[in-house]
Amino acid sequence: MGSETQFRRPDERWCRVPLHDPVDVWRRPERSGVGPKPEHSREGIVSAAILIADQDGLGAVSIRRVAAGIGAGAASLYRYLKSHDELVELMIDAVSGEYDLSHSGEPARSQLLNLARQGRAIMFRHPWLAPLL
Repeated sequence: MGSETQFRRPDERWCRVPLHDPVDVWRRPERSGVGPKPEHSREGIVSAAILIADQDGLGAVSIRRVAAGIGAGAASLYRYLKSHDELVELMIDAVSGEYDLSHSGEPARSQLLNLARQGRAIMFRHPWLAPLL
């Protein structure tokens, strides 16, 4: 098993998942209930990181620089994120939300072409994204 763990799904079957589960951040409450009320949100942090990546590339995205972008200290971001890798996962997730997946009633071929065009536009807006996919 090594870098995996088991958990039971709602349908009672056992599954193996990586110990680093990118969905984990969405399962955790944004606020633990202990300590002062957070001044920032995951969405705000991710937006700042995406802005930096769009302007200067993914290599420019650091916890310190993102924290400076939202007016916080670098260590304070670890109240919201476990790691830089988790921040990148959230950036990918946020950018993936730019797709318009509404049902158009068009033929399947037209829908696929529309998705491809949207993907191309997203890649142009966020050139740092393609190497991560």
